[in-house]
Amino acid sequence: MTKKLGDADRRAVDLVLDRSLPDNAGGFVQPNVSPHRVRSVEKILSLLHYLPVEEPPADLVSRTLRRVNAAPAIDPPDAEGPSPMAGQRQLS
Repeated sequence: MTKKLGDADRRAVDLVLDRSLPDNAGGFVQPNVSPHRVRSVEKILSLLHYLPVEEPPADLVSRTLRRVNAAPAIDPPDAEGPSPMAGQRQLS
């Protein structure tokens, strides 16, 4: 059985993550969330501190750049492009 977040749980997660920003930089209005739900979210998110911290491989940057350079080139879209009014009838 898979548990899914309800609307109240989602608001609690948003509130906890938004509070972690300095001075509530997002400028969002804090939703009406029960303190019980906020504590539950904080408790679950605190478990992330127990995950092992792995350093990225020393060659990560060079491998990433090799993959970027090996990728096929993509032509940028035409700056002129079709007119937004193309294909529409003009009113007389």
